[in-house]
Amino acid sequence: MLLDIRKISQEKQIEKYGCVAACISMVTGISQKAIINEIEKDGYEMPFNQEAADRFLTRHDVHSAKLSHGMFVEGMIYLITCASPISPASAHMIVGYVYDGYMRILDPADDLENEKLYSSTDFSENMVPCFEYYLLTDCRLEAH
Repeated sequence: MLLDIRKISQEKQIEKYGCVAACISMVTGISQKAIINEIEKDGYEMPFNQEAADRFLTRHDVHSAKLSHGMFVEGMIYLITCASPISPASAHMIVGYVYDGYMRILDPADDLENEKLYSSTDFSENMVPCFEYYLLTDCRLEAH
């Protein structure tokens, strides 16, 4: 799936623990409500884990590969799990991609109480302060 960079834009999560749904929405265009409903029908509860995200994405023909620490590739899209702005002991998901040689971050935790938003400045020299990150193998940015 080629995604125009103009179509990848920041979304605010609509639920307190809805970062996974918001990130999936940013890369698929499917509404957060539809994503939440479908994942909950699979028996998962919020906050959703990576397994729930993978299951949803695979059903919609988007596949991911877990990566070890390394360099990010220009034009590729990543789902990144990092410390939660709500509860640092738990995970939070953000979207990352490299465009024009710089890591760009889209964090759906906007307007949360006691938020700690992640930004591109948190990611220097392609080293990501995260727990895990996943390359969306079927998605690639396309500049227009």
